[in-house]
Amino acid sequence: MLPIAISLGDPAGIGPELLNKSLDHLGPSLIFGAQLYCPSPLPAQCQWIPIPTNESVTIGKPNAESGRQAYNSFKKAAEAVKQGKCRALVTLPLAKEYVALSQPGFHGHTDELNLWWGGQSLMTLIGGDLKVALVTDHEALIDVPSLITTKRVLQKARTLRQNIKRYFTKDKEPQLHLLGLNPHAGENGLIGHEEALLNDALEVLTSEGGNWQGPWPADAFFAHHSYGDGVLAMYHDQGLIPVKMLGKKSGVHITLGLPFIRSSPDHGTAFDIAGQNKADPSSFIEALRLAQRL
Repeated sequence: MLPIAISLGDPAGIGPELLNKSLDHLGPSLIFGAQLYCPSPLPAQCQWIPIPTNESVTIGKPNAESGRQAYNSFKKAAEAVKQGKCRALVTLPLAKEYVALSQPGFHGHTDELNLWWGGQSLMTLIGGDLKVALVTDHEALIDVPSLITTKRVLQKARTLRQNIKRYFTKDKEPQLHLLGLNPHAGENGLIGHEEALLNDALEVLTSEGGNWQGPWPADAFFAHHSYGDGVLAMYHDQGLIPVKMLGKKSGVHITLGLPFIRSSPDHGTAFDIAGQNKADPSSFIEALRLAQRL
């Protein structure tokens, strides 16, 4: 069985600690990074793939070098999957602002993978019984309405349906939900007009054989509905707040729409607690389990 590729993330953050606390949960793995940040012996089925460093990094003090190392670890791990050396990718957290110091324009793992593969990647979060994908992800809130187009919604919705069937319902038609953008899902045009195009998208999706419902007011949906097999939210916080509340400390981010599985913890680098033995590995362990299972 091919190993899983693991990128170490920003070495100034909690990534090395999470890895060190999760050694018993590692299956066959290639770990891309500098071993000096995690000196504990690896299980026999695991191997370090060294990433060259210009200088060592101080835990809890991110800088351009820590961002550069995080990016190189991620890139090499992703290349190993693309070359057929690994079967899935699990990424430990990095900080976009420090990666961008050496890689201008960098906007995160998901966007970069989409650029490298030219695919239709879909940022999806899993927590508890909830699977939420996003039409827009790391976008400023002021820009979101202009990005909600019928074309974009259809593309994201089709990717969600295809991948939920492939990985979770095993070709059984999934029950899927679409959230509205505006409060009360627009009140039939009284509070915004974006729901009109969402209704147009739903007609198309239903005509293609999908089992879709909505657009739902987000607050009422998460409070009162069964979640079905997947939910398509309009923007980052609309979808991630309920996932993180339901998933507690074990929520997982998965990138769908790629030719391989990529998962990660649903939290960041936590520089403020790095090196203090306070990091909880639960989300990383779930990300490992999800990659291994799928």
